[in-house]
Amino acid sequence: MRLIIHCGLHRAASTSFERWLEDRKPALDAQGILVAGGSSDGSLLGSVWGRTLELAGPEAAAAVIGEELAALAPRYRCAIITDENALGGLPRCGVPAFSAADRLARLLGLLSAAHEVVPVLILREHLAWLESLYRIAQFRCETADYDVFRAEVFSGNLPFSGLLDTLAGAAPALQVSSLEAIAHDDGRTFLDGVCRLLDIGPERALSLPKSNVSPNRLVCALRQAVARRAGFLVLKGQKDLLAALTRLSQNPDQPRPERVLARIADMVCRQTVRMPESPKFHERLALGQALTGGGGPPWLSAADALTAVADAVEASARPLVTPAVLTRLRAGFAADRRAIASRHAVLWDHD
Repeated sequence: MRLIIHCGLHRAASTSFERWLEDRKPALDAQGILVAGGSSDGSLLGSVWGRTLELAGPEAAAAVIGEELAALAPRYRCAIITDENALGGLPRCGVPAFSAADRLARLLGLLSAAHEVVPVLILREHLAWLESLYRIAQFRCETADYDVFRAEVFSGNLPFSGLLDTLAGAAPALQVSSLEAIAHDDGRTFLDGVCRLLDIGPERALSLPKSNVSPNRLVCALRQAVARRAGFLVLKGQKDLLAALTRLSQNPDQPRPERVLARIADMVCRQTVRMPESPKFHERLALGQALTGGGGPPWLSAADALTAVADAVEASARPLVTPAVLTRLRAGFAADRRAIASRHAVLWDHD
């Protein structure tokens, strides 16, 4: 059976691609193509890549997958499995990028003995990818300093080409694309390539839905600024606050009248509440406080809220990296692209 394995990256259109597949699951199923994701019908194919692979090891995971594929073979000619965690968890402080790459490569190699395995990755320019990951870490109150975050996630330049070489050594049919290429035409050309991999005709008006969009820079900086004061900002459903922050972030060079900041600070103060009884939220809050030196109850006074908003406005307007680091990251990505183009099949890339 042909196995199309979409294995990431995080923050590189993975959720949009998964939703596109989910929307077309009945039509693909009718053509003998199985779609399996992390929560897809309880399928072992859709869940074995992460925790099971980590705990049981590649050999045991390959045996489980092999058994299920044998049972599915009479009905399906192809399976497309999507899991952005296949290469490891979301990169963050304490969780380096691609932590499961060697395990995944071993698993792909074992599967390649009996099946045609085609890993698919969507890459993203180094600086943009790191910034997107950092915004998520900020929003979750997981880190307060970009340089610390970048150092913990990676040391040196990002090794996309090395990662692809590792996977291609196990499954030579590796296919790659880039997020900038997908953004160029809403993913139409990329999806045409996926259709070719699935041996189905291209659909008309193909496009990837825009989903799971990162919060704007000011929202993330504000969430982190609140965490420094031992608070946790609950933004879900707060349309007025999000709209005000969006307007503020869209005019970074305009003066910040005190009354505007005070109004937003008042909204922040009212929306910063006690955490629900959820261990996950309490762990995030505790981590945010530990990293930022905060302490105390998870709500703010009006004065603290005003200071947090002012700090966030200043922080969101400040460049993340120095010109020297920016140059090094861009040069590293350019070298990565040249190496990838010379050694691996590319679904589509856009200059």
